Amino acid sequence: MPKKWILFFLLLYMGIASVGYAQLAVMPESRFRMGVYYPSIKNLVSRVDFEVAINFWLQEISYSVNFKSTNAKLFDSISGMREAFDKGELDFVLAPPLLLAKYFNRDSLADGFVGTTLDGKSYGTVLLVRGDKRINDLKDLTGKRLLMPERDELAAVFLDTLIIKSHRRHYQQVFSSVQNREKQSAIILDVFFNQADACVVFEETYNLMVELNPQIKDVMKILATFPTKSPNYGFFSREYPKSIRDRVTETVAILNKEVRSQQILTDLRMSSLIKCPIEELLPFDKLIQEHQSLQKGIKK
Repeated sequence: MPKKWILFFLLLYMGIASVGYAQLAVMPESRFRMGVYYPSIKNLVSRVDFEVAINFWLQEISYSVNFKSTNAKLFDSISGMREAFDKGELDFVLAPPLLLAKYFNRDSLADGFVGTTLDGKSYGTVLLVRGDKRINDLKDLTGKRLLMPERDELAAVFLDTLIIKSHRRHYQQVFSSVQNREKQSAIILDVFFNQADACVVFEETYNLMVELNPQIKDVMKILATFPTKSPNYGFFSREYPKSIRDRVTETVAILNKEVRSQQILTDLRMSSLIKCPIEELLPFDKLIQEHQSLQKGIKK
């Protein structure tokens, strides 16, 4: 069975399909074109499997809503996805929120969707440290070994902001070694087995690993947190007809209560899909601005 984000799109498909069954009028531009930032999901599903699955669901959407064309395109760079979006080639984009905040014109985006966790807490990006390394605050990180997730700009900006505040240096200048890993579960295990002293990962991944191995919580602790609702946020293009966006939003809210949808959400480790207003990007705007401001005072 396809993995997490394929299930996410199944839910989106179910919402849009229901709108079609309600005999919603065909949209002026009868197409649905989706852009996905692939690096943020590549550890969950292969490119080939994802493309086959998502295009299958988009075909099903076209039957329900009378789209004349549907398409999902995977992008390896956020700049490439933004360029396609700016040209009007995409109606919906899915990417990490900091990248959307940094690279997309806010006036071109409209409210979309995000998943909530099963325990009701935010996903969060957290700085984890070993409890036996005498790390009680950020100053104690000097000379420690760090692991970071690959191609995760939020993790890098979050940590760099913290370290510049405490050390007036970039984090690469403070830690004795900095290594990147693809899988966050592997990062946590490496810190657990004393292959590193600190790491930055999603809190949801950390909580899952603690469920699987409670000893992890005895070895590691959270030193700092940046709250996020989900690793990826999805937004419509503001040019996409508002009447359809509104009806899809209403239908998804109803589907959250249905048994079939609940099973899919549980498989995703989510309790529901909720509306994600554009204002949810404001904390990421503030983080970007703070990081840029702090860099002016870095020691040369």
